[in-house]
Amino acid sequence: MKNLTNALFAILTGILLLGGLSNQAFAQCVIDSGVPSVPGIYPAQLNDADGCEYYEMDITFFLPRDTTVSFAGQNLTFPFNYFSIDSITGLPPGLTWDCNLDTCIYYVHPDSANVDTLGCVRVFGTPTSPGFFPVVVHITANVIIFNNPTDQAATYNASLKVGPCPFVGDCYTYNLSSFCEPVVLDLDNNIPSNGNPGFSYFWNLTGPDGPVYSTSDENPFQQVLTEGGDYILEYEATIDTSGFFLTSVVIENVNCSDLLDAGDLYWILKDPNGNELVNTSANPVTNGGANLPLNTTITTFQLDTGVYEFQVWDEDQLTGDDGCATNTNGSGASVFLTIPPLNAGDITVVNSGLTVKFTVDHPVQVISCTDTLHVDSLPAIPVIFADTNWVCPGDSLALIVNTSDSIQWYRDGNLIAGMNDSILMADQAGDYIAEVIDRNTLCVSSSAVFEVQAILIIAPSIAFDGSFTLTIASPNPAYTYQWYNSNGTPAGSGASWMPAGSGNYYAVAVDTLSGCQSGPSPTIRAILSAIDPLADILQNFHLYPNPNKGEFTVEGELFSSEEVSLEIQDILGRNLYHRETKLSPGRFNQPVSVAGFAPGVYIFRWVSPKGVLTRKFVIER
Repeated sequence: MKNLTNALFAILTGILLLGGLSNQAFAQCVIDSGVPSVPGIYPAQLNDADGCEYYEMDITFFLPRDTTVSFAGQNLTFPFNYFSIDSITGLPPGLTWDCNLDTCIYYVHPDSANVDTLGCVRVFGTPTSPGFFPVVVHITANVIIFNNPTDQAATYNASLKVGPCPFVGDCYTYNLSSFCEPVVLDLDNNIPSNGNPGFSYFWNLTGPDGPVYSTSDENPFQQVLTEGGDYILEYEATIDTSGFFLTSVVIENVNCSDLLDAGDLYWILKDPNGNELVNTSANPVTNGGANLPLNTTITTFQLDTGVYEFQVWDEDQLTGDDGCATNTNGSGASVFLTIPPLNAGDITVVNSGLTVKFTVDHPVQVISCTDTLHVDSLPAIPVIFADTNWVCPGDSLALIVNTSDSIQWYRDGNLIAGMNDSILMADQAGDYIAEVIDRNTLCVSSSAVFEVQAILIIAPSIAFDGSFTLTIASPNPAYTYQWYNSNGTPAGSGASWMPAGSGNYYAVAVDTLSGCQSGPSPTIRAILSAIDPLADILQNFHLYPNPNKGEFTVEGELFSSEEVSLEIQDILGRNLYHRETKLSPGRFNQPVSVAGFAPGVYIFRWVSPKGVLTRKFVIER
């Protein structure tokens, strides 16, 4: 019963467990009624999440009514009673889950009104921590086995990748695609020009190995940071949009005076269009020429492009006002200021005896920001080691990965649940990958694919010629063959083999490359003749090797001198070889060479006046 329930639950986990992975907590999920009417979950994967951005994902599942399994040679159908989603653990901070039913229990028993049930779950919230999060879904399935409801608990392992939160500063917003190399860096300028002139920018990024890039673009291109370590981001925005301002005018020297004093001074400021901006003629500074330099205390003016005229006069009520540049009545009173000037600041202008210092301010705002961006290095790429790349039937191959970090194994792209050790015993063919996760940074590296091949060797068919030889039907030249007696003791080898006595025998095929062997052939009964007409003169007669390549030896032990003939016939009885020799009493070895014979089965005859002894042998290439 335990094996049966395990088989049922294996099917269940493949159908539903992934479905428990996506849920919602405060907003109910929405069932997708357009999913196929096939038990499963739709879609089957969680999307990646952006850090500090709201995330939600609905998954709809179609629950099966029953399941059919093969057990003890029979197909048995058992109904499911209900499924329950118990909990989801390992979600990143900020995410939670919920299902569309308050209890998260889905009844699918055939007696239920809803025999085929659609449900949904949702993962939602705002994740605040970036990284690679192993998510575990805990479920219970209630299956009715021979009228007995049975709860089966299981877990399903998946993962959710959360990207870093965007950084929003005074100067810029940056977003890293992850914290693990390689990282895509997106930068947005928070001091945009909006197409207006007067803005200039400088960006500079320096990485752990030196400069990465510099640019004067308003928004730099996306950058890929390929090395782990600290990156220094420097930013400067220059805003030159305010124009020019006249902040002070100081009269430093004049060429004008009255008869009684140094002159009563007044001044006039005109814009490039000749409009008067300032005129102090109504309030001249008495004896102002004696108090130089004289600050005019002109209020700050924003200046337009063009030439401004500044006049200084000496008021003279008797003879008329004198220009303070040439001390000439009615003229010679002006100096000129061109905007924009070559340089802002103090600008001294001289005309004859008139010297005026203008202070022109050109406000330029410079905004700078600097930040350090850290990129975590990936763990070293793991390497899978194994003695071979094949696995024999009924055996397993140890795959070893060279790391002590957290490990997850995959076969054919599918996660192998619970396989987290550095050694995996692979008993199936497939493409295996070891994924390692750094315990501190949660960065992930994957090994190259390690392909495991399953060697399948069909058990050989064997036959007995009814006389002396056991043979393999259609032997494969890539295999060797081993013979065993009925108690499993090795008895011989070769595609053809002559047993030493009657008994039950079987054979296995062994792949010469991998060493894998087949299962045993059917057992065959070999009955050898117990009557030997030459037993009184000859014992321990052998022909070896058998099979051979046309070169073999016959040996035995004679009790008396004998005139013998050594003969070879084909299976049709045709004589192909004949040699006569005289043998003395005792042990003898007679080499025979028929290397030119074609591969096949032959009969060797040992002929003496007292009888004939035959043996079959095989020539192979």
